[in-house]
Amino acid sequence: GKRRAYLAKKGEKLVGRGLTRGNWFAVVDGKSEAVFEGAFKGTMIFSPDSNRVAYVALKGSKWMAVVDGLEDAKYDLISPLPVFSPDGKHLVYGGTQGTASLSMAGDQDNSRVSVDFKQQSATVVVDGHTVGEYGDFNSPSFSPDSKHLAYKVKKSEKWSVITDGHEGPLFDGIDRLTFSPDGKRLGYKAKVGEKWMVVVDGQAGPLYDEIDGISFSPDGKHVAYGASKSEKRMVVVDELAGPEYNGIVKGAPNFSPDGVLEYLAIRNGSLYRVKWAPAAQVTKTLAPTKRSSLQPARAPRNPVNPH
Repeated sequence: GKRRAYLAKKGEKLVGRGLTRGNWFAVVDGKSEAVFEGAFKGTMIFSPDSNRVAYVALKGSKWMAVVDGLEDAKYDLISPLPVFSPDGKHLVYGGTQGTASLSMAGDQDNSRVSVDFKQQSATVVVDGHTVGEYGDFNSPSFSPDSKHLAYKVKKSEKWSVITDGHEGPLFDGIDRLTFSPDGKRLGYKAKVGEKWMVVVDGQAGPLYDEIDGISFSPDGKHVAYGASKSEKRMVVVDELAGPEYNGIVKGAPNFSPDGVLEYLAIRNGSLYRVKWAPAAQVTKTLAPTKRSSLQPARAPRNPVNPH
């Protein structure tokens, strides 16, 4: 049957950034668990298979994750919040140490608190065990098959991606951690100075002014992303840049279930439908953008790839 869990409260209220205080207790499948002094709203989560449950609670002056009714280690703050793997067997979250300054406003019945938290360190916690401590930690991501875990950490003002405990190179910024559908490959955006690149399987790609999203083909063999350089837009597939356009419609490209990549692009007032497949890439002109509405024009009999 369906499972139900929620956090209930009795007592005074103190609200700020999701923080509430009083006499809190968790109710899981109709049974009450331990009483706490506070809780973060919206932190009660089930694993994808509904067999496990976790939430964040305040005990004394410290925050902790409570997983399947068991209390984990206490920290000044829990961030990022707990995340289950797709198979529900693993859980990751961040335990943060620092100092918090509280300022209150309002009356007794409607009090509010502003929290200014100065972070000193961030601990990565996986399945209840500490696996590392860094200046900052966020964006934990499990692979679709739950066999791999990746996240980004901050070290000496630089960022690195850690995958299954192995630390990658340092960059000025990191974003968009993306696993392939089969879970065997990992890609992400990395910033070098004012430029961006895509790193796939630890291999750095070419530098661009900006990068939009990362997409893997369904079989995981190909990777594509949108990029810009000198005010020109293009789609890069397997590190090979496609034709340059004035714009790419709807940002990053995506693969269809059969592995074909298709997107719309604009060049010199005309709209193009660009189709990429592992064996060939074909570009067809649809219609000039100068028309009041974009209606497909007759495609040429022998489509070519304009440059």
